[in-house]
Amino acid sequence: MFCEDSKAYDDIYSAFQLDVTNFKYKYTIENFSLRPENTGEEIISPTFVVGSKERSKWCLWVYPNGLWSSNNVKVFLVLLEPYKVHAKVKFAILNDKEEKKRVFRDYGSAIRNDYAFPYDVEKDFLPDESNGLLVNDKLTILCEIEHIYFESGNHENRKPFDVFNTNQTDNYFKYIYTIENFSLRPEKTGEKIISPTFVVGSKERSEWCLHIYPNGKYSYGVVSVFLVLLKPDEVAALYKCSFLNNSGLKKYVNTKYKSFLKGCEYFCVCSIERYSLLNESNDLLFNDKLTILCEAKITELKFTTHKNSIPYDVFYTNQTDVTNFKYKYTIQNFSQYFAYTGEKIVSPTFIIGDKERSEWCLLVYPNSYNEESKGYVSVGLIMLKPDKAKVKFSLSILNDKKEEENVKFVTESEDFVKDMGLGFSQFVKRDFLLNESNGLLNNNKLTIQCEAYISDLKTENHDNPQTSMNISIPQSKLSFDYGNLYDSSSFYDCVIKVEDKEIKAQKAILAVRSPAFHEIFTSASDESQTNIIEIKDFNVKVVENMLKFIYNDEVSDIEDMANEIFEIANKYKLDRLKAISEQSMCDSLTTDNVLERFALSDKYPTERLKKCCEELILKNMECLKKTKDWKKYIHSNPSLLGRLLFKSNNISSTESSSEDEKKE
Repeated sequence: MFCEDSKAYDDIYSAFQLDVTNFKYKYTIENFSLRPENTGEEIISPTFVVGSKERSKWCLWVYPNGLWSSNNVKVFLVLLEPYKVHAKVKFAILNDKEEKKRVFRDYGSAIRNDYAFPYDVEKDFLPDESNGLLVNDKLTILCEIEHIYFESGNHENRKPFDVFNTNQTDNYFKYIYTIENFSLRPEKTGEKIISPTFVVGSKERSEWCLHIYPNGKYSYGVVSVFLVLLKPDEVAALYKCSFLNNSGLKKYVNTKYKSFLKGCEYFCVCSIERYSLLNESNDLLFNDKLTILCEAKITELKFTTHKNSIPYDVFYTNQTDVTNFKYKYTIQNFSQYFAYTGEKIVSPTFIIGDKERSEWCLLVYPNSYNEESKGYVSVGLIMLKPDKAKVKFSLSILNDKKEEENVKFVTESEDFVKDMGLGFSQFVKRDFLLNESNGLLNNNKLTIQCEAYISDLKTENHDNPQTSMNISIPQSKLSFDYGNLYDSSSFYDCVIKVEDKEIKAQKAILAVRSPAFHEIFTSASDESQTNIIEIKDFNVKVVENMLKFIYNDEVSDIEDMANEIFEIANKYKLDRLKAISEQSMCDSLTTDNVLERFALSDKYPTERLKKCCEELILKNMECLKKTKDWKKYIHSNPSLLGRLLFKSNNISSTESSSEDEKKE
C-alpha cells in the first residue's frame, strides 16, 4: 500500500504550490434513514475553506439514494474556488467509536463545480448495527485532503533542458525528448516510438519512458504522448507535459495528479492535432524536430510482491506441454475491498508447462483500473516469463452454481511481452457484481476463471552475441494493412451507397467477414450485378463504423450509437460486433434509454441485454410509466408488457410473503 505518512515535497520550479497537508472535514447527516431525497437528488454540505496562502473552497455532495442507482450512497468532493487544483484525498465513514471505516483514497484533478473524487458505500451496509456506522441514525463522513497543489504563475519562459534529475531528493524529474525528421516518420496509426529509458532517484529508484504515436494510437489525426512507468509496480505523481516551440516555450501544457501502473499506457499526457503540429505558424517543428517536455514530482512509490496469501484453485485442461490452461482464482470477502482507482490485487503466480515453461498472474482492480472505467471491476492477464508469447484467452466469473457468467474473450492471438499484459478495464459493473440477486458472489467470494491458448513462446538470449545479432522480425501489421486498404480505397470493386455518400470497398473482404454480404455477392440480385449496395436503414456514421470493423476488427467511440451498431451488426451477421455493442448498451443503461434497448432485446433476442434492462425498469417502473417511450416501446408491445407485469407481480408477491413471515 502507499504510505499514509507521505511528506510534502519541494515545488516543481514553483509551478505547483503545496499549501496544505492533512486537512480534515467531518460532516454529519442527522436522521439519515429518513432522508426524503430520491435517486439523483443530493444533499450539499456547508462550504469549507482550505489553506491560508492559497485558499480553496469546497463542499460535499451526498446522494443518500445514489446518483443513478439506489443501491449505493454516493459522495463527491466538489471544488468551488479556484478554477482547478490537484489533490490527494481520503474518504471514510466514522463509526460509533470514531474509527475510520470504508477508507478510500484517490488522486486527481478537480475543476470548479464539477464532480470529483467519487466515493461509494453500499446502502445495505449502513443500517447493519454490527458495523456501528449509523449512530443514533447519524451518518458521519470524514474527508481528508492530504495534499493540494495549485497551478500558479506564468511558466512559459523557462529555458529548455537536457535529460536529468534536477535534485537528489528522489522525487522529481525533468525529461526532454527530441524526435528528428518528425514529418517523415513512417509509423502508421497504432504504431509508436519508444524513447530511451530514464531513471529517477537513487534510494527509491523508478524507471520511465515515453510512448509517442506520430499518427495516433486509435485514429489518424492526433499526435499522442504517453508517460509509461517501467519500475516499480506503482507510482503516484504530479506531472506536467508539453511541447516546446523554437523559443523553448511550453505549448499544449497538460497538468494532472495521477497514479501510474507498471507497463501501462494509462492515459495520454499530452496531445496535439497533427495538422496544428505541421502548421509552420505554430513554430513547434524547428528543422522538423519535435521536442517533448515531461516534468513530474513523485509523491509515493509502491512495490508489489507475488505472495500466495489469498486462497485459490488452479488446474489445467490437459497435461500436455504449454498450449492450453485454465486457471481459477478466488478472492475472499470481495465486497470489503475498498481500494482507490488503480489499486490492484495480484493473484499468486501460476506456472504452465515443463519444457516450454511460462509464468502468469492475474491483476484484479476492485475499484477500476483508471478514471475512464470508474464504477467497474477491471481484470487483466499478465505474463511474467518468458519474454514473448502469442495468446488467445477468455475471462469469466463463476457464479454460485459454478456456471460461467460475464464471459469476455480475445478471439485473435495477441502479442504478450514480459511483465505486460491485456485485459478488460470494464470487466463487470461493481454494483451489478455486489448485487446478491445476480448470484456472482458466492458467500462474498469472487471467483474469476481464465482460459487461454498459448503459442509461439520466445525467450530472448542476451548472452549469445550471435543470437543478439539476428534480424528482429517485425510484429504483424495485418489489421493495420487492411485498415489502410479501407482508408485508401485502392483496388475497389464495389460501392456502398448511404445517404449522399459513396464508400469504395472490396467485395472479397466484405464477403469473407460478413455472411450477409456473401449472400448479396453470390446472389443474382441487382445489387450484385451493378456492384452498388445501397444501405437505407442506417446513417453514414454507423455504416462507416461497421465497415471499419470489417476491415480491422476494431471499433471505438460507439457509446452514442450503440443501439444502431447493434442493429447493423445483426443485419449483416457480424457476431463479434454484435457482442461489443451489446456490452456497450448494458454498460451505459440509463432511465433515458432503457425502454428503447429493452425493445431491441426483443426484436433481436438476447437474454443478457433483456435481463439488464428488466432490472433497471423494475426499479424505476413508476417514473418510466409516465414517459412517452413507455407508450412507444412497451404499451404497444404485449409480450414485453406481459413479461414486465409478470416479473413485477412476482417481486410484489415475494415482498408480501416476507412481510407475512415477519408478522408471524
